[in-house]
Amino acid sequence: MKRALLSAVYMVASIGAQPPVQHNEKNLPAQFSAYVDTYWSASALRPASSDRQFLTQAARDREFNINLAHVAGALEQEKIRGRLALQFGTSVNANYQHELTTEKYSNQFSHRNLQEAFAGYRLLPKLWLDAGIFFGHIGVENWISHKNWNYTRALMADNTPYYSTGAKLSYAATPNLELQFLVLNGWQVITPTNRDPALGSKLVWILHPQWKLSHASFAGNAAPTAATTEYRFYSNLILEYSPLKVLQFALSADAGAQKNAAGESYRHWYTGALHVCYVFAQHWNVALRWDYFLDKEQVLIQTGSENGFQVVSSTVTINFQPEELLLLRGEYRNFFSKDSIYRFSDRVSAQEHLFVFAMSLLFTNH
Repeated sequence: MKRALLSAVYMVASIGAQPPVQHNEKNLPAQFSAYVDTYWSASALRPASSDRQFLTQAARDREFNINLAHVAGALEQEKIRGRLALQFGTSVNANYQHELTTEKYSNQFSHRNLQEAFAGYRLLPKLWLDAGIFFGHIGVENWISHKNWNYTRALMADNTPYYSTGAKLSYAATPNLELQFLVLNGWQVITPTNRDPALGSKLVWILHPQWKLSHASFAGNAAPTAATTEYRFYSNLILEYSPLKVLQFALSADAGAQKNAAGESYRHWYTGALHVCYVFAQHWNVALRWDYFLDKEQVLIQTGSENGFQVVSSTVTINFQPEELLLLRGEYRNFFSKDSIYRFSDRVSAQEHLFVFAMSLLFTNH
């Protein structure tokens, strides 16, 4: 009797010590990852500053440095998902430089090391709601260079949001069609410069196993203060074509317009890029890119020159991936401007020639 009573007490104590809900690890597919992207880059001439002009990637000249390093944890269940990633690197410093530093509780120094921090909930079987800081919805190229064909980004990628803050609805209408609607703080800002929310949208349509069409848009007030309104509208169209397993193409064309602070007139800019990737041997591929950025009225890029920022660029990247997690790259890129906007130690030139060598390691437990 005494032994039975002690056994019962032990069982009750054991049950009380256990978590109220037992989770199978398969129902909690947590993913942890770490990433290191290190590089050395040099201009053909010596720039006036070691901080590279007009680019956020390979942003320092003639020094070994970290373009981007991050550690991340992600979770996706049947009804919840989210990701938290902490980051560091010269691309982070370059990309977040326009965030406000004057706000007391939210400023550049408190949040630029957050790559993503969002939570998501499945409202309906095909409808997700995500809120927080997440990757931008515009463009071909990713913030993480390891996932891109070229190492540096096209000019349009460096001048559209790599990250956004707000809430988005994602609806998988069919296996081949996805729609997104976003409410944002603004154009690549965590701390908004005015009190007006911005809107965004995205459509991804797989027309055929070889063809994919994407369209993204943005509409919002880009004024630096709440005293004025400078409405900005942007449209991004992408067509991707994969005729062979070893050959891929992507073509993008963008247009933007922004209202002047005084009056009702608008300034405009246009960008575009052609991307080609060809796998020519095991572990090896070459990526080519031709892109242009026409911002004569200096909406996004201020040069102080007569014709503003009107630049054409071509890029060739040799990629060697001896292991799945490791990527070694060599890249040459040139820039041809309508005005002499590139400042070097002994001259100002309309041309820039850039050489980059990089190695990246992307580890994940899945």
